[in-house]
Parts: sequence; C-alpha cells; structure tokens
Amino acid sequence: MPAPRTFLGWGVGMTFALLAAVVLALLRLPVTGLQLAPADEKLLVVARHQHAPAVPVGSRLQLDDAPLAAEDLLAHQHDSFADWRRADAARAALDRLHHSAAAGWPAQVDGLPSRLHTRARQLEELPVGLWLHLGVGAMFMLVPLTVLSLRPRDAVARHFALLGLGILVSITSDAVFRYRELAFPAAWLAWLGPLNHAGNLLAGAALLALMACYPTPLHRAPMLVRLSYTSAALLWLGLQVRVFDGPDRGVPMVLGYLLASIVPGVLQWRRTARRPVERAALRWFVLTFGLSLAMVALLLLVPVLLGLSAPPPLLVNLGLIALLVVPLGMALGITRYRLFELDRWWNSVWTWFFGGVAVMLLDAALIAVLGLSQWQAMPLALALLGWLYFPLRQWVWQRWFGGSTPSSEWPRALYAATDGATLTQQWIDALRDRFRPLDIALLPAPVPHARLGEHGVQLDLPGLEPDAPGLRLRHAHSGARLFSGADIQAATAMLSIARALHAALHERDRAVASERSRIRRDLHDDLGAKLLTLLYQVDAPQQSLVRSAIRDTQDILTTLDAHALPLTEAVALWRDEAGLRADTHGFMLHWQADALDSTALLSARQHTDLARILREAITNAVRHAQARVIAVTLRTPGDGWLHLSVRDQAHQPSATQPSDGSGAGTRQIARRASDLGGRACWHTMPDGTQLDVCVPLTTPVQG
Repeated sequence: MPAPRTFLGWGVGMTFALLAAVVLALLRLPVTGLQLAPADEKLLVVARHQHAPAVPVGSRLQLDDAPLAAEDLLAHQHDSFADWRRADAARAALDRLHHSAAAGWPAQVDGLPSRLHTRARQLEELPVGLWLHLGVGAMFMLVPLTVLSLRPRDAVARHFALLGLGILVSITSDAVFRYRELAFPAAWLAWLGPLNHAGNLLAGAALLALMACYPTPLHRAPMLVRLSYTSAALLWLGLQVRVFDGPDRGVPMVLGYLLASIVPGVLQWRRTARRPVERAALRWFVLTFGLSLAMVALLLLVPVLLGLSAPPPLLVNLGLIALLVVPLGMALGITRYRLFELDRWWNSVWTWFFGGVAVMLLDAALIAVLGLSQWQAMPLALALLGWLYFPLRQWVWQRWFGGSTPSSEWPRALYAATDGATLTQQWIDALRDRFRPLDIALLPAPVPHARLGEHGVQLDLPGLEPDAPGLRLRHAHSGARLFSGADIQAATAMLSIARALHAALHERDRAVASERSRIRRDLHDDLGAKLLTLLYQVDAPQQSLVRSAIRDTQDILTTLDAHALPLTEAVALWRDEAGLRADTHGFMLHWQADALDSTALLSARQHTDLARILREAITNAVRHAQARVIAVTLRTPGDGWLHLSVRDQAHQPSATQPSDGSGAGTRQIARRASDLGGRACWHTMPDGTQLDVCVPLTTPVQG
C-alpha cells in the first residue's frame, strides 16, 4: 500500500472527480426554469425562474410527449416504483422529453396547447439540497479513507472504507436523478440504477461485516463477513435480472442488513461487558449510527404527524446534516479517540432522545384515539409526560442506580489519620472506595499531574508529596467503565485535601521534633550533668540509686530521639546492660536470643519500654528473691510477636506474688506491656518465678 499521504491524496482526488462529474451531468440536462409539483395527475407550476417560459404560477400542465401521472414524472428516486412496467414507462417518457428538448415540449397549459422551450442549466440554479447531498457523500468517503490510510492493515478500517464507498456511490448516483427537472436520458439511468443498488447493498453488507469485527472480532467473524458481501452481490444480481417484483425491493434489502446488524451488535455488547475500552468504542458506534438514523427517521415522520404528504426540503436537508454524525462518530470510535468522555453524557443523550420520541408518540396516540387536533394534542402530551413519565423515570433511575454512588466517608477517614503512614493508607482506601479500581499500584517515578492512559483504562495520580512516587489505578468500577475527565477532576480535588492534611501532619511532626530536641538538650545538658556530678559526691550505698536515675534519663533521651531501631541491635544493648548488672550483683545470667527476626524494627517507645520491663524484672528477682541464676529468653516465632521470658532461681520465693497485684514493680511491667499492645503474666515455679511478656511487632507504638 502506498504512503498514507499518497493514498489519501488519490482518494481525495477521485472523490472530488466523482462529485464534479455529478455536477457536470446535471448542468447538461435541459430545463425550462419552472418549479413543478404533482396536482390531480397533472403538473402544477409553483414557481418560475426569470428566464422560464411565460407560464403563470398556479397553471396546470400536461406534457404531450409524457402522458404519465405527475407522481411518476417527478419521482425523486428511480427505485421508488413498485413494479418494473411502471418504472420502464417512466424511463421511456423521461427519455422522450430529453430527445425532444431542443424543439421544445408540446404541452397543455390549463387545457390550452402550448410549447415549453428548454435551455441549459446554470450553476447557480442547482439547489442547496444537491450540495448537501454531495457534501454528505464526500464526508462518508473522506473520513474512512483517512482512517484507512493510517491503519491499512486493520480489517475494521477496510470495512469502514467500504461502507463509505457504498454510501458515496449511492448518494451521487441518486443525486443525478433526484435533482433533474424532468428530462433524463434512459442510457444514463441504465447504469445509474445498478450503481445506486450496488452502493446501497455494499453499504449494508459493510455495516454487517463491520459489526462482526468491531470492536472485537466475533467467534464466526470471517464467515459472517464472507456471507455479508456474497449475499449483497447475489441480491444485486437478482435486481439486475429482475428476479424481484420491482426496483423498490432494494430498499427492504438494505433495511434487512440494518436489522441483521443488530444481532452481532448484541453479541458485541455481551462480549465487552468487562472490557471498558471496547464497550466505550461500541457505545460510540451505537450512539453515532443509531442516533443519526433515528433522527433522520423522526424528521421524515414529523410531516406525516402534521398531515403533510411529503417532507419539505428543509426537513430533508436537516436529515442530511444529521447523517454527517455517522462518519465522524464512527471514525472517533474506531480510532478510540477520547472514549473515556462518553460515559459522562451517554445516559443524558439517550434520555433526551427517547423523551422526544415519547412526546411524539403520545401526541400521535392522542390524535388517533381521542380525535384531538394537532394544537390540542401537543400541550396535553407535554403535560402528561411532565406529570407522569419524567417523575416515574427519575424514581426508577434512583432506585436502580442510586446505590452505586461512592461513599462520602473518605474525608472523615483522612482527617482521622494521626501519622503519615496511616494517612497514606487512608488515601489509598479513599481512592479504592471512590473509583473501585481492580488494581492500585505504586509507580517507580513521580507523576506531575493526574492523567489518563490506555484510552481511559488507567488513571495516574501524583503522590502526597511532590517528589513521591505516583499511584496508578486500573479498570474503574471493577472494569465496567473507563476513567474520564470527571474522574480527573474528582481525584484532583481529593488529592488537594489529602496533600493539605499531609502537610499539616508534617508541620506537626516538625514542631514535635523541634520541641523534643529542646527537651532532650535540657535533660542532657542540665539534668544529666547534675546527676553525673551527684554520682561522685554521694556515698557508695546511694550511688546505685543515682546510676538508676542516670539510666532512666538515658532511656528518656532515647525515646525522645524517636528513631526506629533494629531488634537485634536493641537486644544486644539489653544484653550488655543485663551482663553488667550480673557482675555488679553477683548472679549468673543465662541469655538466649538466637531465634530472632533480623528484619524486625522497634520504635523508640518499644525499645525503651521493653528495656524497662527487662530491667524491672531483673531488679525484682535480685531484690525480692535473692536470685542466684536469672535466665532471659527472647524469640520471634514468626507470628508477628516478640516473646520475652525472665526466669529466676532464688534462695526463697518472691516476697511479692504477682497474682495479688500488690507489687509496684509488677504493676509497672503489666502497664508497660499493655501500652505496647501486649500482655504480661507470671508463673510460680518450685524453685522460683517466671515472667512471660508478649508484645506485637507489626503495629509498633510510635515514639
């Protein structure tokens, strides 16, 4: 296939050459300059050009060379005849007028003999409807050609191009016959008629083939495609050899293709239930094609409801303009351009359309059943719909779809967050509640702003901090729809709230850290220095108490640092302190801490409180039970908990039994374990007492 620009250039050139041929053909046909309309089997002069024969407006004509009914002479379509005999008679009469045009047409004007002289048609005399016809045909061809030039290997683009070619051929061949005045050579009609049938059937077959492949190929798509084009060729051949009753049988054939395309359309709708991109593309197709055809049908139905015999030129031209929606909308759907915007107004468009249909149908029913006039039926129809139909529709809509609105609890959850980690989790939960994505993933790099990707399949959002990695949400509403521009607006508003809260938490943490730093300096520089001076001024019996105060001060300073500490490092510090106390107080220390999780972290508060629990347990064993041996065991069995056991072998049982809760030391141990989210319990042994403490590692208390 040639380059896209070359291919498109050839297509544009051939299209406009065909349109120019139509215009030149119409300029070659002879005209009188009279505007005619059927009236009682005769021709009624309704208007005349300044160079037309001197026939007054309102005169009734009967042409001697064409003794046919006025409806047959003025037929707008060559295939509107119900039988071949009538079509052949009209063709012969129009051909005689064409050959006798040079000498003028013998006619009866209001019963008096006369002769109508003809002339060549001028370009400015061509009606507006012709240019609309040609413009619609050009759009139906050029838009698919543009898509095909960019996607030459796409079967959907090829079927779309064949659909446009069929409509272009149908419109141009029809326009030559439709916009003549009267005379028309039979030789032209001999090939314009088959061309018109071929264009109509090709468009119908291409539509059916397109539905078999778009937006996803159906299981039997190749067979259905071959069947579509083969049946169109056979039907066209049947029309040419006159197997059918008349040329007007081509119209129900095309309608048959339109109805048949509903079947693959329903199958496509079922197949795309969990494919939001394909479902949105199918919606584009249904919206543009179905709505456009429905609007054309309504424009043709309005004159019937108003009692007119045929639609006026204005409504016909409006119908042509409505058809322009088809190629543009289908091109957007095939190229999947901004499909994510469709969900926002899909329901609104169809509600508006079917509301108008309901008004017209109810108006027609009131006229037919109650015998009301047009002006009586229309206000009554509007009143009934406003009072009954629209409130009922709103109630059904709320009943069926009202439960799918997102929860409004997410702002409260964000405001309840007390730290950055909790806020981040609440932010993710809020996004999950609002958009119900199938997946939320952390991106490797920051995202500057909210954006859509993959035609709306995914939504990328910035992090809570400008340099933080972004988040990617995929498949909104569990894959039932695409993300849209409205989702970007909602997510951006949510992000602004979350970022404001994150900044407030960060500022609070900064202020707390600053105050902690000040308190730490005061404790270290003032209280610490004074305690160290006191240590060397008191007697030996009081030095133990001063050293205990110094250790407590160091624990407070460690807590104020508020840094997480690896569990293994904390255990090593505890081991050094317990070993020093064993040397000082003269007991034997058995330390076992082999089965520890090397990846576990302790917050500063956990580290300090566990150190105090261990210190208090050793103090109780030495002070109250005169322990000879103290065994300390620490382990993390993989259940997310730290297990600490302190067992003493004493000269005598502990003076303060843990079961009565009267000991100050035991109460402090129990309280600290509870503050860490754990528990402490004591067991009396024949030779001593064992303390068991369990605290969780998965939810550390922040310092």
